[in-house]
Amino acid sequence: MAALIKPTPPQRRPRQPSGRTVTALQAGWAGICMIVNTGVARTEYYWDQFLPKFRVTVSLAKTLFRILPRDPSLTQKGGFSLDIGIVPPLYTVCKFCRDGRLRWGGGANAMIELCPRREGVWDSGLVIKVSTFLMEVEEEGMVEEYIPESARARITKVAVDVMKKVADVECSKRIPGTDGEVSIMKKRIEWD
Repeated sequence: MAALIKPTPPQRRPRQPSGRTVTALQAGWAGICMIVNTGVARTEYYWDQFLPKFRVTVSLAKTLFRILPRDPSLTQKGGFSLDIGIVPPLYTVCKFCRDGRLRWGGGANAMIELCPRREGVWDSGLVIKVSTFLMEVEEEGMVEEYIPESARARITKVAVDVMKKVADVECSKRIPGTDGEVSIMKKRIEWD
């Protein structure tokens, strides 16, 4: 009879996700919610309604970087992940948010610089350079700390040579007073 009764292996309890995992998922979700809307946007003013989500994304990134273990070797050689982590949502803030505090200083661009890495196709060094180019183009037309529709730009092309770490970037801005004509700004970007 004892041969018929097999001992039951101990039951494993499902692992609870870590704070780091939950925070990264929340930030990724906030970014995805905004990115899904890119096809809906008719004007750049459309993105102003997402200011609360931009704030949440930057706040979650700050939380994530507080709880991530500090690895000094990452700043020298960078890390790699197949996952889409925090870089894409922060790039979304740099690209679509027009609040300078959330873009610069202690905002999205600064958060990307804190964690040099690759997440899938997202290279943080390139993302910093592309977003900086876009933000500088837009802020040339700033009026009293505000970026009017006429100064808002869109990235229209990023042609990347990963081996040489060079990218040709283009962004466009509508020309005020015309019937949808745009001006194109180009820049060659090199990154480490």
